[in-house]
Amino acid sequence: MKFSNFQQNRRKPISKNHVISEHELATLRNRIEELERENQRLNVFNENALRESESRFDARSDAALRQSEERFRMSFEIGVVGNILIDDQGLIEEVNSQIETMFGYAADELIGRNVKILMPETDAKKHNHYIAAYLKSNKSKIIGAGRELKGRRKDGAEFPMLLGIGEMFMGDR
Repeated sequence: MKFSNFQQNRRKPISKNHVISEHELATLRNRIEELERENQRLNVFNENALRESESRFDARSDAALRQSEERFRMSFEIGVVGNILIDDQGLIEEVNSQIETMFGYAADELIGRNVKILMPETDAKKHNHYIAAYLKSNKSKIIGAGRELKGRRKDGAEFPMLLGIGEMFMGDR
């Protein structure tokens, strides 16, 4: 607060019944300046505390996210069930070690390729149509239901397997 608009008279009326001397006015100005400096120090302190709090929150959020990702990774990888994660075009994004064992491919040989590589030719020809039809209608006969069919290994050998399909949404996908 600036007091430049105060006149420099010897005595200033504060109210009808009170008059303040130049010395009292100077004392008040000094006190106001001290309070303004203290207010600035408190603002800096508050800004620093807020930044530190946000940093701690971010660290906790990051830790919670890492923990959630680790839980997903463990549930995806652990167990005797083969898991494949594909996108809406049928491209493989993740496989677990059981899939590598069952089909004879290393994960890096599968990731980025269409999942139909793991199907006999007759099923592979229809698979892209099934995905497209599902994306168009949002109706599926196999999501949530298990069924027996054949898989195709890297060496071309076919084997019977039980297939279960689930659906998950991540963000806008």
